Amino acid sequence: MYDTTSKDKYFEILFSQEEKENHLALLTLAKLDILPPKLYRYRPITEHLADTLKNDTAFLCPAYNLNDPYDAGLTVDYETHLNRIKEKVLLDFRTSFFHIFPNRSFEDVFNEIKTIFKDVPLKHLGRLLGNSLNQDEIIIQDLISKIEYMTEQTTDTYEDYVKSLSELSQSTAYLACFTETHDNTLMWSHYAQNHEGICIEYDFSRLEYTSRTIQTLSPVKYTNKLFDINDYSNRTPIDKIQLAALSKFDCWEYENEWRLISFIEEQRFQLIKPTAVIFGTKISKENKESISKICEERGIPTKQAELSRAEYKLHIKYKSR
Repeated sequence: MYDTTSKDKYFEILFSQEEKENHLALLTLAKLDILPPKLYRYRPITEHLADTLKNDTAFLCPAYNLNDPYDAGLTVDYETHLNRIKEKVLLDFRTSFFHIFPNRSFEDVFNEIKTIFKDVPLKHLGRLLGNSLNQDEIIIQDLISKIEYMTEQTTDTYEDYVKSLSELSQSTAYLACFTETHDNTLMWSHYAQNHEGICIEYDFSRLEYTSRTIQTLSPVKYTNKLFDINDYSNRTPIDKIQLAALSKFDCWEYENEWRLISFIEEQRFQLIKPTAVIFGTKISKENKESISKICEERGIPTKQAELSRAEYKLHIKYKSR
């Protein structure tokens, strides 16, 4: 594990609600400060594995294909969304509001409007009402009815709205996942074909800070709160999707994950030559031999994961056969 305080500083910059001056430079420096000496990628035996080892590639996966249905998902706070709908209603009425009746003062009418829109800041009410007085006559009850109708529609469609936003986010982000640990039994089970696959070791610290890999690689922030785009209204759409893809429910924290994120629909991402390949405890003789041959030809060291006979633990040892 690495300095949690340094990671928190990185996340403070990454998840800032507004990008500050030199945001990318500050983010890169903070990232380099927490980048582990080695990162690892658990892999099953698939048709892509030979290409990965021969050509130093990573095959990217759209977020909707990952094992966590919340991956790159997001939400919109219902009350905030509802208040925006209310503001939209006011805007719709801006050019056809109402005449002030002889027996009513502007203050009386404005107080009624404030009651209806109690959650809308007064400065916004003033801006929205602005020049809308003395237009086509419409009574307060008409405005209330319109608001009630829009509120009912919002309640009915809110879930579909958030779902569609999440699906857009999940179909836009393409990911390759790495971890800080190479001896996690659960991860060998989940991502390396029940220990029949391999774990690939990389040393990204050798890369220039301007490289595409370093720029697109980031640790995952674990949280118990869904990513809410309302909190990031000043960030770009791509920023929001990236931040959603880097937010995971804290039950996954044991994975110590880093993610390489691309917004280009591409299959193969060019990485660097692995520094080692680790064989799972249950890898077949045939698969071990074919992978060993590739590694030998490319000068990639191989290691073997072995079960401890004294405790629940994996030992990783240099052993090619």
